[in-house]
Amino acid sequence: MLVQLLFDLFGNLVHAIYAGLLGLIPDPPAWLLEHAAEAHTVYQVVQGFETWVPVSLAFTVAVAVSTAWAMGLVIGFARVVVSYVTLGGGAT
Repeated sequence: MLVQLLFDLFGNLVHAIYAGLLGLIPDPPAWLLEHAAEAHTVYQVVQGFETWVPVSLAFTVAVAVSTAWAMGLVIGFARVVVSYVTLGGGAT
């Protein structure tokens, strides 16, 4: 009984945090959404080739590689910025 109560409280807490974080995300701008129909049409046309070529796998890999590159660029940029901040260290 106590364990169930603790699980319910923990679940409610996680749900509240999740709902709060989702509330902080703004709606996407209109210029980003105006080409969604064209992208969906391209995806539907390409989906017919799924018999011979694993298109969904290719899209997944492309997104994963793009994300990895973007993360690498962000980390590289952050390292450059942090390298200029000595925070009192270095040669005196």
